[in-house]
Amino acid sequence: MRSRWIPEGGYTTRAGGAWFFTGVVFVVVALVVAGALLEWSESSIAVVLTALTAAQLGWAIFWRPRLVVSEEDITVVNPWRTDVVPWSALVNVDTRFHLTLMTRDRSVQAQGAPGP
Repeated sequence: MRSRWIPEGGYTTRAGGAWFFTGVVFVVVALVVAGALLEWSESSIAVVLTALTAAQLGWAIFWRPRLVVSEEDITVVNPWRTDVVPWSALVNVDTRFHLTLMTRDRSVQAQGAPGP
């Protein structure tokens, strides 16, 4: 059944500052990698690999978390786990400190939801 509140294909949202913090991490990593490559030494490879690991962690912590709302369910993508909550199983929604979707069996906290 088509919903008038949810656009076709679903709706994806992230935290408001996700683009900023991800961008800051990537800019710092790019500067570190450029510095390591311009001033080549025996530790440059270790510096580059460490910087690329930091970029991966920055992406996982700041950009990956999101909330995908579709007509059938809500998909909560956190940095280390993805949970799918069907609308029919949803019992309560708590937004006191962060978004928490509660079902009879479990509760799912969304780290990528926009702030209040």
